[in-house]
Amino acid sequence: VVLALSLRHGAVLVSWGDVAAALRPVGSGELAVDAEIARMRLWRALTCVVVGGGLALCGAVLQRILRNPLADPYILGV
Repeated sequence: VVLALSLRHGAVLVSWGDVAAALRPVGSGELAVDAEIARMRLWRALTCVVVGGGLALCGAVLQRILRNPLADPYILGV
């Protein structure tokens, strides 16, 4: 959901139809909007997803290697 919202929102608000047209192989939308979404917003959003997933994976591996669950029930109070 956040990935889809990040493609729509930015300095210029783009309609959902323009976002869908820009993601098709042959875009039927405006050329400037297609270029902004495909060249700028899409790559930024995908980079954020990859970096976030990498950080989550590193945290999980670190907890597994050290055998120290940082969020056990006693710390959180549940």
